[in-house]
Amino acid sequence: MANTPFDPLTDIGNIAGFQAEFVGQGYSARQALQEFRGAEGTSGDARWFASYANVRASLANSDYNYALDPNQYPAGSDYTPWAAGRGGQYATSVAIQMIDKDTGLIGTHRYQHMTDTPHTPAEAMQAGIDLYGSDENVIKYRQDVGGAYVVGLYQTTPYVGD
Repeated sequence: MANTPFDPLTDIGNIAGFQAEFVGQGYSARQALQEFRGAEGTSGDARWFASYANVRASLANSDYNYALDPNQYPAGSDYTPWAAGRGGQYATSVAIQMIDKDTGLIGTHRYQHMTDTPHTPAEAMQAGIDLYGSDENVIKYRQDVGGAYVVGLYQTTPYVGD
């Protein structure tokens, strides 16, 4: 993704990211599925609706900022302070949607992308997809990545323990 701009309205390879965009716009699952298929995406109805519900529930409980352009660096005001480590780092919390190969169950894993310099949401999503979707992990856990979406942006401040 670093070389190709991420567009959640057309990137049908990141189904969860596509769905997150349409949840943010207030689309129903059925309306979003029509848009997805119009963009030449393919998904069975049952899997789509289960996945859409999972994305909507995750976003409802997050501080996700729908207005962020995934290819632009966030503004300072987009970050939530987070006391962690030495401070001065940038963290993006990413939800990675996983599909169990044996049962078809859909779940979400969190990935925390932390760097010393600002990064784009698209870079964080791609890093999470690369990690969870590695050949080794797919074989070991028998799960496929269904996509990713950002659920939080943080700038760390020094952690001061008790």
